[in-house]
Amino acid sequence: MTFALSTDPHELEWLETTAICAHCDISANGEFTQGFGVRHKSTVSLLLAETKHASLSENSGKLLPLLGALSAMDQFGTCYDPFPPIFPPGMESKSSIIKSAHNFLNISVNTPDSDALYALRNSLMHQSSLISVGTQRTPKHYWFEINNTIETLFKHAETAWDGEFNTRNSKNRTMVNASKVLNLAFTLTTTLKEKHEKRELKLVLPGGLKELLTTYVELTFDISFRASYLAYLGEHIYRALNTPAAGSQPAKTIVANALPKVVNEAAILLAKKLSGAELAKLQQAYPTAMPKP
Repeated sequence: MTFALSTDPHELEWLETTAICAHCDISANGEFTQGFGVRHKSTVSLLLAETKHASLSENSGKLLPLLGALSAMDQFGTCYDPFPPIFPPGMESKSSIIKSAHNFLNISVNTPDSDALYALRNSLMHQSSLISVGTQRTPKHYWFEINNTIETLFKHAETAWDGEFNTRNSKNRTMVNASKVLNLAFTLTTTLKEKHEKRELKLVLPGGLKELLTTYVELTFDISFRASYLAYLGEHIYRALNTPAAGSQPAKTIVANALPKVVNEAAILLAKKLSGAELAKLQQAYPTAMPKP
């Protein structure tokens, strides 16, 4: 992060919204122009875009998509919880990928699919292997095989494998559909955006917004953070004044909640872009903000 955080809670709220939207966007090159002079980069955006591209190739359509999708799901599970929370109490130590699957993908914790997803994540990300020998108090062992023709996320082993390498047989294999795992990652980004728009998403990183902007998302501004926020606020002043009553309430709420001196500052900048009846309407609404004739 290359800029100082504002102390204005309304500016911080807008910045957090902008950062979370950036985090959940997918771009072919990992970069976006977001409006109001805001540009952003996100490693997970680039990762999922490349993962999607790899999935279309005959030579890279299995392991690489799995690695990308599982990594993204793990990261999102680290960053966000639903609000209000739905993860079972007393299980806070569970892996981030288990949390994201339970919280946002309807894959409940301590179910066969949840356990297999966690084991697959561990075997691929830690060892680049499809073998997972569990180390828990009551260990679960997996011998995975990728099969994109099965109709479910996993086709679980007929008989649990005991983890002994010389005892495996075909009944111990757990089939995984790599395409469906990849789809989970993209479903997750959509769900996160929807939850955020409904104010049902909570940023849970220990370092909060500063950590999100330092570790996961890079925001840059054409002029400055302050200038971008004033442009955003000016847009909502314009909407509040010129949108029919039924559709203007969200903009009016945003303007009403902002600090009056900041609203005046945004109105002054907006006035430079308007003329005629629109300018007259602005001058009538914010007479103290307009320059004297």
